[in-house]
Amino acid sequence: MYFMDFMNKYNGKKVDFDRAYGAQCVDLFRFFNREVLEINQPKSVEGAKDFWSRYSYDVNLYSNFEKISNTLTFVPKEGDVAVWNMGKYGHIAMCTGVGDTKKFEAFGQNYPAGSACKKVTFNYSNFLGILRPKAQDKIKSKAHTFWVMVEKKAANVRKQPSLKAALSGSKVLYKGDKFEAVGIVNGDSVSGNNKWYHSKVGNYVWSGGLKTI
Repeated sequence: MYFMDFMNKYNGKKVDFDRAYGAQCVDLFRFFNREVLEINQPKSVEGAKDFWSRYSYDVNLYSNFEKISNTLTFVPKEGDVAVWNMGKYGHIAMCTGVGDTKKFEAFGQNYPAGSACKKVTFNYSNFLGILRPKAQDKIKSKAHTFWVMVEKKAANVRKQPSLKAALSGSKVLYKGDKFEAVGIVNGDSVSGNNKWYHSKVGNYVWSGGLKTI
């Protein structure tokens, strides 16, 4: 399973890998290890930030991930596992590759507390850095990308597959415009159609009046 498939599978759901403490951020990370990277699980931790501090002592971490600390110019790429030193336990989530030196997007769970799996935009506050999977071939499949063309007069671009998730500046695509997509996901239904194209840059466009080319 590639990372994009993983996000499509768990978006909006709550997952509990160890069935011990409810749906925590670490649970999603462990599903990522099993279903995307197909590696043995790192050792048990008290909190997500412990994956960072115990990296050198856990063979399943240092054998499968490269540890990269945050800097003023660092921007995570798709599939990077971000770790934060926030609160008592920290936080962990998988980066989507969307971002810059001021903010970036990551797919995780239980942020804010109690939230299901979803994409969240973070700044770099309390951000320690990333654990980058060494098996980069398991993150992204070039064969999964395809092109989509707008056939109707105009199509709104959203940050989530929802009519309420407008992008800053209300970005619009017009008839004849094309964009590269990585998949089709379920979202808000419009006229009985709940299919949305997920663009390569991480945005969403409702499929009505659009055509795969």
